[in-house]
Amino acid sequence: MGKLIGRGFAQSVVDEAAASLERVGLIDDADFAARFIQDRMRLRPSGHAALRRDLRRRGVEPDLIEAALEEAFEDVDLEAVAFRLLCGRRSRYLHVGRAKALNRMYGFLGRRGFPSDVARSAASRAFDEMSGDTTDLD
Repeated sequence: MGKLIGRGFAQSVVDEAAASLERVGLIDDADFAARFIQDRMRLRPSGHAALRRDLRRRGVEPDLIEAALEEAFEDVDLEAVAFRLLCGRRSRYLHVGRAKALNRMYGFLGRRGFPSDVARSAASRAFDEMSGDTTDLD
């Protein structure tokens, strides 16, 4: 809505248009947040922090974000998601030492918004599996 006001539309006109669109169901931030999280977890899995940041950038209210995150992650094992992400990138970690590989894994998962304890655990587990078996990690 701020973009419309910035382009010269009166606040009352913007508010009236938004209210009208909400009444007919064309604006539904709760539904948008839920679908956004669902799509992101399917296409580019991320942790709470990254999803929260991306939804805030899109103008979703914090209380709607938290409700959508809570519902979406109700039965999700974040460590398993992080582990699968790392396994998909295993060729990047096979030929470097443990410390360097773990640092790269932590950084990757951190940028994806995973909590540090989840990143640490998933990275350690992934490196142990990679160093013990270089054929199949699924």
